[in-house]
Amino acid sequence: MKRCDGPEIMEDPSLPGEVMKVVLRDLTRTHRWLGNHRALVKAIARDAEPVRRVLDLGCGNGDLLVRIRTRTGAEVLGVELHPPEATSVRIVEADAVRDPLPQAD
Repeated sequence: MKRCDGPEIMEDPSLPGEVMKVVLRDLTRTHRWLGNHRALVKAIARDAEPVRRVLDLGCGNGDLLVRIRTRTGAEVLGVELHPPEATSVRIVEADAVRDPLPQAD
């Protein structure tokens, strides 16, 4: 299998909002099914240093951040090129490669 370094469909600013919602919903379901969310929350909880603020680069709709905040009590913040309009967590519109990023543990 050859890795593709081209832009992802989610990076297309002309992607209709309804399509993006479906893509993010399915991505969240996939991460939950694979156990990625659970593994990340456990890793944060096991950290020897107290984790007070978590930064998620490319956070999509912020579902993982909601789970981290609920399970650990940490302050959470997401960074996304095209953040969704309504979320229950703070998501900053930024390019994680080029823009300055907020501080986090």
